[in-house]
Amino acid sequence: MIQQVHHIRAIHGFELYKSNKAFYDICNTGNFLFVNRDEPKTDEWWGYYVINHPKYVICEDMKSPRLTEYAKNNLAECCLIFEAEIDD
Repeated sequence: MIQQVHHIRAIHGFELYKSNKAFYDICNTGNFLFVNRDEPKTDEWWGYYVINHPKYVICEDMKSPRLTEYAKNNLAECCLIFEAEIDD
């Protein structure tokens, strides 16, 4: 079953970046950042491609960017959507 999701494995995002011109162009605008999920699903890195704006992303000092509380509660507003195959 195909489901729309807001999160993606970092490695899949990188593969998409290399193979999909439209996604490559979107990423290279600087308008979106890859932000790791706060709670890891597995040992793999999962995250979101989120609009690069202080309303959605917190960047403190030299730490990795993270989602604001507002963004966590409004993923559909600020994150790219991906299609994922989900096992039943």
